[in-house]
Amino acid sequence: MNRTTSTAWFGPKRRLGWGWTPISWQGWLFTVVWIVVVLTGSVALAGHLIAFVAFETLAVVVMVGVAWVTGGPPGGPGSGRT
Repeated sequence: MNRTTSTAWFGPKRRLGWGWTPISWQGWLFTVVWIVVVLTGSVALAGHLIAFVAFETLAVVVMVGVAWVTGGPPGGPGSGRT
């Protein structure tokens, strides 16, 4: 899949694990905003298990989707893509 941005926001992991890591200011900004939204939503939905699980699932899907369309292929140590 080709990225939709002129520069990559996320690149393959270089240490520990598999996936993406922010490599531009846009990637870092998105990651920080995403963390704030997830923490705020988690506090707001405390005590509502179904809504909490749905919110967290959607948040992860959004993060992976944004990393997928604005970065390169995922990678990590041993993946052949470092």
